[in-house]
Amino acid sequence: MTAIIKDIEPVWLHPTADGMAFSTGGDEEVAEVYLRVIIEASDREEWGIDEIQMITFSTEFYKSETETQTRSREFVHVLEGEFSSQAMSYLYRIHGDTLQDAVNLEILEDGETVGGYEPLRASDVVDCGRGV
Repeated sequence: MTAIIKDIEPVWLHPTADGMAFSTGGDEEVAEVYLRVIIEASDREEWGIDEIQMITFSTEFYKSETETQTRSREFVHVLEGEFSSQAMSYLYRIHGDTLQDAVNLEILEDGETVGGYEPLRASDVVDCGRGV
């Protein structure tokens, strides 16, 4: 299996009686979020979403006597439970072609990975977005 990481940006959420939901055409779009999808693929036809992460950003400002500096931070939030299921359904329905393109770019028709590198495993992915 090969782990393929694909960023989907931006995705909109809107409020419902049960909480936030992913917006499709015609829904009231309230909050913009970024999703990172980790796809497990053995070949171009055999693939699926393994994990979905919501990415948020923060910018910090530092003032010195002569200038103002900024630093951006990326935070990774792994989606779980019902919200993860809803996100997975949304991604397959709305971004299925984009995900298939990501698989096609990474895996050759004969099942080899691009560049002949050792396939990346999901356990090899390092989460370095928390507080970095």
